[in-house]
Amino acid sequence: MTCTVENPHDATFKEGIPENITLTYQIGSGTPQTITNGKFSIPAGTKKDTVITVTASTDDVNGKYTAATKTATVTVTDKIPVEISGISVTGRVYNGQPVNYTGTPVVKKLDGTVVTDALVSYTWSSVTAPVNAGDYSLVVAVGGGKYIGSTTIPVVIEQAEIRV
Repeated sequence: MTCTVENPHDATFKEGIPENITLTYQIGSGTPQTITNGKFSIPAGTKKDTVITVTASTDDVNGKYTAATKTATVTVTDKIPVEISGISVTGRVYNGQPVNYTGTPVVKKLDGTVVTDALVSYTWSSVTAPVNAGDYSLVVAVGGGKYIGSTTIPVVIEQAEIRV
């Protein structure tokens, strides 16, 4: 787990950003624990569907930033996490045709072992492959069975120039 503190209005603005971040995690209704070195381990034997709450907090910085707290939850699964690569989507100027993805998905376990028995699905942020100008994304996912993982690929269709 990695935690990054950014200015919510301009991520490139770094002056005065809080440097002290407090990270904690809580397994189920257990006692919150401090995360050190940005990592924590889920204890062996933690049951499937157990919810782990991760909290990141910063202090205020002399009138520049107010204190902030963000919380995320992770649900324990019995699936093997995978990473998906090999698919690309190229943005373009509007031409009336749907955008297509290209490539062959490569599914790997986190240790780098290639998985060949995972079912890959493709889901556009629009109901079908986008045609009109705008910002879209394609989610390439592995679900069901024994694996879990996804990657989101953004794509932009620019407005066409109008010529009279």
